[in-house]
Amino acid sequence: MKQVLQFGVLCALYYVGDLVSRLTRLPIPGSVIGLLLLLILLRTRVLRERHVGDAADFLVKIMPVLFLPITAGLLASYGLISSHIAGFLTVTLVSTVAVFAATGLAAQGVIRHERRRAPVPATPPSVGEEVGEDES
Repeated sequence: MKQVLQFGVLCALYYVGDLVSRLTRLPIPGSVIGLLLLLILLRTRVLRERHVGDAADFLVKIMPVLFLPITAGLLASYGLISSHIAGFLTVTLVSTVAVFAATGLAAQGVIRHERRRAPVPATPPSVGEEVGEDES
């Protein structure tokens, strides 16, 4: 029951994002707006990870299966796209490199941010100095 409610929260965010996209006529897909709403709600702690975590974990686990229909569709329409295969491969390669670079830069930024927020460790005692010894 818990996962069903969590899926409900994720679906509601998707549909709100889709509605915002349609009403504002932004050139941004509703699913992306829904993800941004999810991020905002999680960052502001209006929504907690426990409210969507199990459903999100499940979706990540089955993600490869979700790509099967589009792959089958591409194979079925190979005759139509075969004359443009070089362009498709170029776009795929460039976008993959761009995603790798953006992900790496984002991860480095998060690591730097976390290091700045981490408390500075206490300095260990010098050689020959005993712990708890007061200087007088």
